[in-house]
Order: sequence, then C-alpha cells, then structure tokens
Amino acid sequence: MKNKKYFNPGFISIVIALLIILYGLISYVLH
Repeated sequence: MKNKKYFNPGFISIVIALLIILYGLISYVLH
C-alpha cells in the first residue's frame, strides 16, 4: 500500500499549515 498521492510532503505541509491557522484562530477567539 504505497500511496504517495495522500502522503506527499506538499499535502502534509498544507495540513500542518491549516492546523496552525486553526490553532491561531481558536487562540484569538478564546483570548
């Protein structure tokens, strides 16, 4: 099961960026 379509570095970078943005928004709202 070598699916590089879902586990490429670009996709992971986008997911991490989205998580950081969501964390920032939540912190801003709770503050």
